[in-house]
Amino acid sequence: MSKNRSNIGRPLHGPDSLSNTLSQSFNRALAAGQLQALDSAKDTDFAALTVERASTPRAPAWMADAQSSDPAARRSAREMYQRCLEIYRTVVRPQDTTHDDAGAALAVFVAINLNVLHDLPTTPAALLLLERQLLGVARQVSAWDSASIAQRQFYFEQMATLGVFVAGLMERARSEGAAAQAKVRKTARDYLRHVLGMDPDLLTFGAHGLALRPAPDAAQAGPVAR
Repeated sequence: MSKNRSNIGRPLHGPDSLSNTLSQSFNRALAAGQLQALDSAKDTDFAALTVERASTPRAPAWMADAQSSDPAARRSAREMYQRCLEIYRTVVRPQDTTHDDAGAALAVFVAINLNVLHDLPTTPAALLLLERQLLGVARQVSAWDSASIAQRQFYFEQMATLGVFVAGLMERARSEGAAAQAKVRKTARDYLRHVLGMDPDLLTFGAHGLALRPAPDAAQAGPVAR
């Protein structure tokens, strides 16, 4: 009998510190409004988070092993995650060949989960803005530059794989009813909470990109009398 060792959110806890370091950085940037500031700084440009493609992906096997102690269940999950990664590379980013772009994968991951959770459209413009915002934070804290190649490869593989995975979950759930869709939304919420370091229900996405929602008191208050 299969012994389930974790819930669906467990795979986001990678075998290195890069995911947690970036999560803490995104949390601080969101809380301080720095993502909006980066969006308004039109002359700011950040190098892409590219990394040489690993000859053999590690994330699909690690995520599968983290979910179950049953060999058959692990094999099935590993094959599923490998298909998700292949779909990302051949359908979402076919232009990436010898190198992978973790910034693009992160933007796709965030956009897909926001779409599932808040029905926010995943447009090319939204993806570009998300990528630019998140790149800025990653570069400011040097988390990417200080990480090893293996850590960078693993981070890319996780983001790319899980973005496609969640999209597939929601596509199936739409034909299965409200309960199935609610379950996928919980998964998206858990993933975003880990990757961005805060409750995604506190976030909004608009013309200035990803930001904290206004506090209820601030939104209801009128202009200050002078």
